[in-house]
Amino acid sequence: MAQPNLPAVTAIVVAAGASRRMGFDKLSYRLPDGRTVLETSCAALAAHPAITQLVLVCGGNRAACEAIAAACPKPCAVVQGGATRADSVRNGLAAATGELVAIHDAARPFVSESVITAALTAAAETGAAAPAVPVKDTVKVADPSGRVLDTPCRRRSASAAHSTPRRLPPSRGKKPALSPMIAACLSWPVCPSG
Repeated sequence: MAQPNLPAVTAIVVAAGASRRMGFDKLSYRLPDGRTVLETSCAALAAHPAITQLVLVCGGNRAACEAIAAACPKPCAVVQGGATRADSVRNGLAAATGELVAIHDAARPFVSESVITAALTAAAETGAAAPAVPVKDTVKVADPSGRVLDTPCRRRSASAAHSTPRRLPPSRGKKPALSPMIAACLSWPVCPSG
């Protein structure tokens, strides 16, 4: 895939969570190819030609993050996460050297090169981007007691699904792949091309 002309890009891999909702350490889970979810997420980002640096934001998994950083083919820093996800991202941003950053949830290992490229390109052009897909589920609008008030039509809905809690309008005629990536230009409104 041809890469757009982008400034230096830092990928921040947020891996500091405690996996409380899953009930087990999902980042250490081994996939069929033998790699962990965390290793696979980092490898997808490290393989992207536009990404020049990775920052792994760790929690109790610092040893695993340091081992991945040591084996990474690109410059890779490890920083400690914070009390909240926002604090963890802030710590990752403090270590970022790129003009453009891609913040990625380590628990989502299957992000494709095309989704990464699309998010980075859109962020360089507009200041920020987050891939989303049109909602496929039937959505119900309910009152506080749980009584269903409405069922919005999916074909006319401006809602889109994103892995982290956000709602974005569907892209114009295109259906981007679902990904938890968020990309932003740190010097917006001037994001220099590489």
